[in-house]
Amino acid sequence: MSDKKTRSAPNPLADMAGSVAESGDKVERIRELIFGAHMRDYAQKFDQVNRELSRLNREAERLNQQLREQEATFKRQLREEAERLNTQLQDQDHRQTEQVQALERRQSQEVSSLEQKHAQRLQELDHVMHAGDRDLLNKLRELTDQLNDIKVDRATLGDLLMDLGQSLKHDAPPPIDAEIDVLDQLTAELG
Repeated sequence: MSDKKTRSAPNPLADMAGSVAESGDKVERIRELIFGAHMRDYAQKFDQVNRELSRLNREAERLNQQLREQEATFKRQLREEAERLNTQLQDQDHRQTEQVQALERRQSQEVSSLEQKHAQRLQELDHVMHAGDRDLLNKLRELTDQLNDIKVDRATLGDLLMDLGQSLKHDAPPPIDAEIDVLDQLTAELG
């Protein structure tokens, strides 16, 4: 009988625990009745916002990755273009330097050629002038020799001039009859 009493005697702790559990269930049911629809709606909206936020984060990461790739591509293209332009400028500079050097060589050759032609012309002119000088001297010698051969006797010329002077003094007609032959002869020999 004592077992029955123990068994049938209410256990206050167990009863209290059972009553607390029942109370918790009741509270939960009441909460579910009052707030349940709103809570589920908020939970769904919160889950939806979390999914959208996750999707937007993935999209932002994808866009960031694309931007990094495009930036790397643009930097590479810019570097390649800069290298190409630098190479092109160096080639143009090299070609222009070669052209300037070729022009300088050609100009130097032309100047040298002109100097040679000028020196040759000067030599030719010098030769012509010396030849002309020699010819002129030779002609002068010939003329001097001819004049020496042709010249009139001084005494005769003196007498002739004296007679001419006296006739001019006295207004007498000139006594040139005999002397005209000498002057004609002299003019003929000079001519």
